[in-house]
This record gives sequence, C-alpha cells and structure tokens, in this order.
Amino acid sequence: MNLTTTNVPAAPCPICGSENDHATGHGAPKPGDASICLFCGEVSIFAKEGGLREPTEYERRLLAFDTRVQMLRAEILKGTRQ
Repeated sequence: MNLTTTNVPAAPCPICGSENDHATGHGAPKPGDASICLFCGEVSIFAKEGGLREPTEYERRLLAFDTRVQMLRAEILKGTRQ
C-alpha cells in the first residue's frame, strides 16, 4: 500500500478543535474524503469549501462499517491513551 503525506491548509478538527495540517492517504484528499484526527481519533470529512466538517448521519453509518477506518481509529486511540 503506497501512502503519501500531503500538506493541507490548516483546519481545526470539528470535534476537538485541534489543528490538522497534514493528510496521509493515496494522494491529496478530495472533498468527501474521510479524515481521522490524530489528537482525538474522531472521523471528519474534507469539506467542499475547504477545511473539515462533521460527517452526516449517513456518512457516520457508512464509516462505522468501513474496517479500514475502524482499524486506523483503534490504532490512533491506542496511541492517544498511552
């Protein structure tokens, strides 16, 4: 799996307010892509107008069944609790 880290315009996590200015994935993030905050472990979505937004209820349900997202969240949360 080839992942790249991309600098993105600094944006606060819509859940915890921590500044996020990097994204790691398969290329630069696009509107609608998920983001996992490295500070609180919550999932947000890259917004069309820039920055991050909370997922809609529909997106939350989809993300709850995405095993990649859940595995990454578990790793991040494990690291934040150590």
